Amino acid sequence: MDDASSPDPFVDYYQLIGVGPTASAEEIDKAIKDRRRKVRKQTGSPILEKRQQAEQTMGRLATAQKILLDPQARADYDERYRIHRGGGPSEGSAPADASSGSGAAPVGDVVRRIRAALDQADFRTAGVLTAEAVRTYDTAEVWGLHAQVLSAVNQHINAVEAGRKAVDRDPGNPDYHYQLALDLSAAGNNVAAMDAYEAVVRLAPDNPLGQVGRAQLLWSVGEEEAALEILEPLSRRFGEHPLVAELYALALASKADKVPSERYSDGNTYITSDAEITQMSDLLQRAIRQPFDDPELRESLEEMHREVLAHRDRKFVFFLFTSVRWTFAWWLAAWISTVTAVATIGLTADWLLIALCVDGLVFWRAYAPRWRHNKRRRNARIEHRIMQSRLEQLRRELGQL
Repeated sequence: MDDASSPDPFVDYYQLIGVGPTASAEEIDKAIKDRRRKVRKQTGSPILEKRQQAEQTMGRLATAQKILLDPQARADYDERYRIHRGGGPSEGSAPADASSGSGAAPVGDVVRRIRAALDQADFRTAGVLTAEAVRTYDTAEVWGLHAQVLSAVNQHINAVEAGRKAVDRDPGNPDYHYQLALDLSAAGNNVAAMDAYEAVVRLAPDNPLGQVGRAQLLWSVGEEEAALEILEPLSRRFGEHPLVAELYALALASKADKVPSERYSDGNTYITSDAEITQMSDLLQRAIRQPFDDPELRESLEEMHREVLAHRDRKFVFFLFTSVRWTFAWWLAAWISTVTAVATIGLTADWLLIALCVDGLVFWRAYAPRWRHNKRRRNARIEHRIMQSRLEQLRRELGQL
């Protein structure tokens, strides 16, 4: 694995994650996470070489995160970056037309050079090589590599065109269909992407990526139940596959998030029963148990689970009812009954029984689980939102005058 001190080969980590050398730490962190999510899909490719390339890229992303998010390491790397950029192309990065002139190089040599450039995350060189290769050889392999390069630099529309040419020249290769599906999905053509994923399922039934892609598309358009219908049997069959495990965990967490019955269009939800807590906890525990590799996702799921269980914790509130009058009346009744019971102690037990009943009721309402407080305040929240809606409508009407 590369580190900041290894001078050769040089890896352009900025190009690898798709940001410029002046990007902030927040932009770099987001770009690395986005790139990692995309590359992780390739780690289960049916083609060994592509799978190995994806695993190598994941390693490079880990190194990029270590270097670019550490100020001192990044400063050292930036110095090497400036030297590399100012010193011309790196070793092995000769232009593609170096092989042309007296005659084209054998296609195997060109493919090896392209793959070497991809391994080094040198997408500029790889793009030059593949652009020349598709004009010279016009094979499924070089079109597939060209699609990979275009996809790596987020030119998904052009990648779709290259991917279609690869599929046309070798329709029986599931890897080309899978790459095409990824780019179609990134380009926003979900219908065609679903067809491409279904082709992967037909051509490689023992590989889960086609079904995972179908589930991701369904989930992205809000059909989460349909996605879960695909993922549940897939999890039983390919439970150890990291991509299957991660997507299944996300789907379970999303289902848990939709359990509360009190939901609003602004995204706020309120847990109002112990049954909801039990159902959400079961789903989140299943999600946490999935063998995915993303520590940040696991931490987020565990935090979500803790927050759900915290709704069983009891808390003290002063407002027993939504009405201030009723709240004041009950606290006053509790105070009067308690004082009277103390004053008449030894004379009669009636006031003591009354005080115990009133104080018990007040204490039961004041010191209760969070979900019970949420349930009691439901009508007040609804009334408040109705009032806000009416005020907003009134503002719009006044603005039109």
